[in-house]
Amino acid sequence: MPNKETNELPRELTKNLNKNLCVCYDVSKQDVIDTIKQGAKTLEEVSNKTYACQGSGCCVRQVERLIELLHPSDKSGDSHLDNASDNTSI
Repeated sequence: MPNKETNELPRELTKNLNKNLCVCYDVSKQDVIDTIKQGAKTLEEVSNKTYACQGSGCCVRQVERLIELLHPSDKSGDSHLDNASDNTSI
């Protein structure tokens, strides 16, 4: 059941929160989101705290997308952030 903090997230982020985003290290999407909300702003910071993206790397783009969505002002000038047709599923 979504909590108050989850309700404040963009709709795209609230799907499949308990499913693994990183299958190599068994890291859930919720763990990655929590790490980003606690201040991680780069792929390296998320990876160091959760071990996500340290295996095959298949989740790298998904983690980058979560960072972009949760810290949009940190990537000023990136016009692709507004691209709703991004094919990356998170």
